[in-house]
Amino acid sequence: MGKAFLLDLDQRLYVEIDLTQAANEPNNETNKNNSRGHDEAKNNSTDALVQMVDRAIDDSPMPDEVQTRLLRAETIDGYACKVYERRSSLPDGHMEIVRTFRASDLAGLALKIETESEPTTSRVTTLRTEVRLDVSPDAFNVPSDFKKVEQLGH
Repeated sequence: MGKAFLLDLDQRLYVEIDLTQAANEPNNETNKNNSRGHDEAKNNSTDALVQMVDRAIDDSPMPDEVQTRLLRAETIDGYACKVYERRSSLPDGHMEIVRTFRASDLAGLALKIETESEPTTSRVTTLRTEVRLDVSPDAFNVPSDFKKVEQLGH
C-alpha cells in the first residue's frame, strides 16, 4: 500500500504516513554528496521515514540540548543494525540517553531501544524478536471508529 499507520489505542486516533513521501524527503547528507550510490540513498530515505515516525509519536518535553551520534553497528536477531545514541538535556536538569538499534533490512525498524536517565541508574530496554515480513496487506485495516489526525500525542 505504500503507507505506514501509527495507532493510539487509548484515544482511538491514527496517523497515516505516506512511505513514498518519506523516500522523497530531502536529506542534507544526500544533497552534500550525490555520488554515494543507490544503497546509501535508500538508507537515507529509510532514515527520513524513521524521523517522520519519531515526530508523529514524540510527546516528551522539549530538551534544552540534543546530541545525536552514530555508534558502531550491531547485530540483533540476525539483522545488521545501525545504532544511534541520542543524549537530551532536559529543563529539570537530568539527561535522557536513548540508544536505538535500527535494522536496515527492515526499513529502519527499531529492533532494540535502550532508555536510561542520569543521574538515576534505571534502564528500560524494548526488544523486538521474530519479526515477520510475510504479512498480507489485507491483514490490516484501520478500525472504523478511529479518527485520522496529523500527529499523535498533542
